[in-house]
Amino acid sequence: MLAELVAELGPRWQGRQDARLADQPRQRAVGAGARYRLVVTDRLLATLVHLRHGVTHDVLACWFGVSRSTITRAVGEVRPLLAERGCTVEGGVRLRTLADVIAHLGATGQLGLLDATEVRVHRPAAHEAGRHRFVSGKARANTVKALVITDAAGRRLFCGQTRPGAIHDLTQVRQAGLVELLALIPGITLLADAGYQGLSAQTAGAVLTPRPARRKNQIPIFPAVAAAHEAERRAHAAKRIRVEHGISHLKNWRALSRHLSRREHLDTILPAVAGLVPSQERAPRPESFAACRKRYRLALPRDRTGPKQVNDDPRLTMHEVVSKRCTMSQRSPSAVVPLTGQLHLLVWEKLRRGGPAVTGQDLSNKPGVLQFCELSGCVRRRRVVWREE
Repeated sequence: MLAELVAELGPRWQGRQDARLADQPRQRAVGAGARYRLVVTDRLLATLVHLRHGVTHDVLACWFGVSRSTITRAVGEVRPLLAERGCTVEGGVRLRTLADVIAHLGATGQLGLLDATEVRVHRPAAHEAGRHRFVSGKARANTVKALVITDAAGRRLFCGQTRPGAIHDLTQVRQAGLVELLALIPGITLLADAGYQGLSAQTAGAVLTPRPARRKNQIPIFPAVAAAHEAERRAHAAKRIRVEHGISHLKNWRALSRHLSRREHLDTILPAVAGLVPSQERAPRPESFAACRKRYRLALPRDRTGPKQVNDDPRLTMHEVVSKRCTMSQRSPSAVVPLTGQLHLLVWEKLRRGGPAVTGQDLSNKPGVLQFCELSGCVRRRRVVWREE
């Protein structure tokens, strides 16, 4: 995945740097001056780590051995390039704007799912104009709202059109121009939640919202009719839930779980992450740690004629092996030992060498272990007795 991004974005990044150097008046020829401390691969890697894990620029600067300003400049240069990639669909087609998404749905006849998501942001400073326009009545926090469109399987087609959190979902869609786009291309169907009620009349039925739930003070209806209404609502929710799954994959990226930088950067962060998530999902998965451990244990020579030992079970972790072999005897019935830190290492080393369980002599030589035992419920040393099951 990283190699593909470097091959795609490297020439574009270099072209923008050359254009920036050529546009400004110069006293020396292009190429003079200090060289970049970070190559384009490192710049892209730093940006991906920042978006995926939310690592601060100070920590990234320490990792890459550069200054914080260098990391900030690198992330600011690469992030717009990632946002311009758009969302990739079948055939390698890139959907970059809302008009591209509507045209794609109209050409393929696919069902679209419409929703909005909110990202928590910093509260504006006191006495700043428009300070309360980011307060979301739903999230009870300062947020920025983004429009999300996916297909019936939950694959992201669009993420953008950010608005302050106080804006209603219906107002956001109208300001984005979705009503006009749906009027140009007939035959498109979008499923939305109850927050978009009223949009169906404006789009000639292109946007479908669930039937409103009946209130307690309404006139009662026949049970069969009520059951039919509830079944219709459930069927609509079962189809629309995929867009919630698509949003959850976006929120797995730390930069979107809670945005700690400038609010203006979300205009490029949201489409950048939306374009990176499909590439991440298509990338081959590395072998899991459990599979590696099982393959390693099966490769070890073992006497298969005798009885199977607990340590030979590849499905057990170290903690489970030690818990099976050791118990803690107190006045109450024996309980499984809570193993952490030095105690874990001590018991595991005894078992690995094939010796007996941990004894009181071993504990007396480990002050840290005794302190842990006292904190975990063994208040007196004489009550700590280790034995093998």
